[in-house]
Amino acid sequence: MEKEEKERTADLAYKIAYDYDKDYGFCPQCVLAALQEVKEDIPDDLIKASHTLSGGGCLTGGGTCGALQAGLLAIGFYHGRPIENFGKGKHLKALMLGKELIERFKEKYGEDITCHGIQKSICGRAFNNWDAEEAKLFKESECKEGCADISGTVAKWCTELLS
Repeated sequence: MEKEEKERTADLAYKIAYDYDKDYGFCPQCVLAALQEVKEDIPDDLIKASHTLSGGGCLTGGGTCGALQAGLLAIGFYHGRPIENFGKGKHLKALMLGKELIERFKEKYGEDITCHGIQKSICGRAFNNWDAEEAKLFKESECKEGCADISGTVAKWCTELLS
C-alpha cells in the first residue's frame, strides 16, 4: 500500500470511528467497527465482545479508556499469540505495536489512561454514566465530542500501526 493510500485509509478510519462514537457511543465498538470497514476482516463477534469495555469497563469509568482497549484488541487480533503457541514465546510484534499505541495515547492524552482520567483531562470532570442525569450531561458536554475524537484517533493510529 502506498504512503498516500495508507494516509487516506487512516484518515477514513478516524472519520468512521468519530462518526460512530458521536452518533452511537460505546467507544470500543466504534473503533473496531471503523477498523472492520477499512481492513474488512475484524469479525462482528469481536465488536460485540468489546461492548463491556466501554466507559472504562461497563461504564464504571475506573478502567482503561475503552477506545484504547479496542485498539489493543485489534492489534492482538492481527498479531497476538494464538492458543496453540501458549508456552512458546511472547509474540513480541503484538506487544511492541501495543506498547507503541499506549505511548502515543499517553503522549497525547496524559498518563491517566482511565476513562475518568481522560474525561477530566478533556472537560475538567468525570461523569457517572450509570446516573441518568450525569449521562445526559455527558452527552451534552464537550466530553462527548472529545471521546469521539479519541475513538477516531485510536482507529487512525491502529490503521497506521497495522498497515
